[in-house]
This record gives sequence, structure tokens and C-alpha cells, in this order.
Amino acid sequence: MDNLTYKYNSGNQLKTVNDAGTTDGFKQGSGDYLYDANGNMTVDPNKGLSDIKYNNLNLPYSITKGANKIGYVYDASGRKLANKLSGKTKYYLGNSVYTDDKLEYMICSEGLLNINGSTTNYEFHLKDHLGNTRVAVNETNDITQTSNYYPFGLTFATSGSSTNKYLYNGKEKQEETEWLDYMLRLLDREYSRYNETR
Repeated sequence: MDNLTYKYNSGNQLKTVNDAGTTDGFKQGSGDYLYDANGNMTVDPNKGLSDIKYNNLNLPYSITKGANKIGYVYDASGRKLANKLSGKTKYYLGNSVYTDDKLEYMICSEGLLNINGSTTNYEFHLKDHLGNTRVAVNETNDITQTSNYYPFGLTFATSGSSTNKYLYNGKEKQEETEWLDYMLRLLDREYSRYNETR
């Protein structure tokens, strides 16, 4: 279990997080969290994010993680349109999500329609009263994913073969940073904080 100690700069700006826990969990890095003049986090040592750049809406558009660069594209209202990582671009066009030029899945009111070439598979999401996806079930009634959550969205006792990333509050978990995408804000589930000043 994690046993975290938070240290802050003046005000509410996180400076460091140390873990005195005895099991693997929190990825403790070295160094301080750094911020730009608007108060947006620019360095996250615990996730290995060394350079986070923000646009005029205070949304991250470029993130450096080790040798990888992650890019985001938004429209004027702040809605995410694309995510660029490892030579691939994921496009968010309404309820349809493409990887490069191939339709990957469609978001539906009760789950996802996964598309692999000419093969489709509908995945139903059973949610609790907060919109958290608790169980994913495929068309043949097989449970493909179960998820349990700590109060701020970190998962535990999660199992299954589903690649579903729409988990806590039904928000998409960003695979490269593990932040939850609340559209205008990104939540870091590990230490229960939003990373930008919106």
C-alpha cells in the first residue's frame, strides 16, 4: 500500500511526493515538480515527464517522456482532436476514434463498438451511479474487464482482456501519462490533482 507524503510550495502547488509504502505502486521519482508562470505543471519526476508545454488554453500540447514525444491537438473550445505518439496519430472525431486512417472504435451510450478490419465486437459497460465502468461484457456474455477504484480514480483488483480505457467516471485514461481526460482538465489519479490551472 502507498503511504504518500506531500510537500507544497506556498499556496497549493505540489513540490514533492515521497512514498514510505512497502509495496510497488507509486512510481517515485527524484526531484521537484516544476510549474510555468500560469501554474501549469511542466515537470513530473514521478512519471518521468521532463517537459510539458501548454497552449493558450492551458492545455498540454507537447509532453516529453524519456525519448518519446507526445503531442495533442485541440479545437478552439479545448476539445481534444488528436493524440500523437510513437509515429501514430489517434484522431477523435465525434464518437469515432481512428488510429492513423483506420477506425479503431466507436463510443456508444452503453459501451464501445470495437472495430478490427471487417470484424466488429460490441462491448457493453456496466456502470455504477457515478458513471464508473465496473464491468465490461462482450456480445457472447463473457466478462472482459472488471474494475474497482480508489476515491480519485486509481484502479485496483482490475482484471480481464479488454483494452477499454474509459474507466473512472467514464473518462478516457491516457495510456502515455495515465491521466484521466476530463476534456478541459486532466486528472492525475495517483496523487488526486489536476495538472493545469483551469
